[in-house]
Amino acid sequence: MTTTPFLFPSTRNQVQIFDSINQLNTIPWQNLENISDNSGYASTVKPLYTISGLWMEKFLSKTNQLWLTGFNFPQASVVSSQVGTQITGIEPWDYHSGDYPYAWITNGNNAPIFSSLYSIGPSIVGWTFYSSDHPNNPVTITAWNPDNTGSSLNFSADPGPGPYTAHSPNYAPQVLATLTGIEFQLGILRSARIEDLLIQLTLNGELVGDNLASTVNPVESNMYTGEYMDSPVPPQPIGDYNIYGGPTNLWGTTLSSVDIINPTFGIVISFKSNEIYPHKDLCYVNQVALRATYA
Repeated sequence: MTTTPFLFPSTRNQVQIFDSINQLNTIPWQNLENISDNSGYASTVKPLYTISGLWMEKFLSKTNQLWLTGFNFPQASVVSSQVGTQITGIEPWDYHSGDYPYAWITNGNNAPIFSSLYSIGPSIVGWTFYSSDHPNNPVTITAWNPDNTGSSLNFSADPGPGPYTAHSPNYAPQVLATLTGIEFQLGILRSARIEDLLIQLTLNGELVGDNLASTVNPVESNMYTGEYMDSPVPPQPIGDYNIYGGPTNLWGTTLSSVDIINPTFGIVISFKSNEIYPHKDLCYVNQVALRATYA
């Protein structure tokens, strides 16, 4: 298995969400440029807060969502590069004759003419040629005919209707490593036990997979038994520094090694005030990083 180093986002944006319970917008962030490698802190522009008393959940505050993308994962996911040549989307060829709406003629003056292939020249002989709809039934290009009645190609058999694909005899596709896990590294100051609200991956502007936000009080967990409102005990200690996910955890997605090099791939995070202890504190984030493991 191969694991990349932790990589930092090159794009940092925030999205404000209307909180229907409080009838308020979520709290914005400032100094997003400081979210990198412990060189500084981004902080909320005003404190998160919890008001003491009954129905405290009506007074919980939340942060804007931070959308962090552009992690610039390396092309290390490529096990082997493509060799040879493949041509896709080759123009269809139909020959209408009598009672046969489609006829494939492999020789003679009515042999098919494919401009995209014929222009390659006589070296096209020996290439594999097949219908894109039936890749398991390839035929071979057997002749390149520069005759007076029209240039044409001969084929070993009828591959069926197009569109078509062809590749040279030495063609082999690029092989990619299998993505097995994604890890998220978070550095945060959880003043007054600020809790996770959203820790989720994103691709193409959409949230994907599972929300790995801690479901219980993430700081000073010895003060919290996990019995409040039947919340489970956290699966691992979560504090100011934590790694979410793992080398064999894909967060409930089917993401591939191609997906994570997409510049829109990244992580979305937001936080909320503590559900139990009244407080009024800023939230600080300084380190956000992702790494990937391949098989």
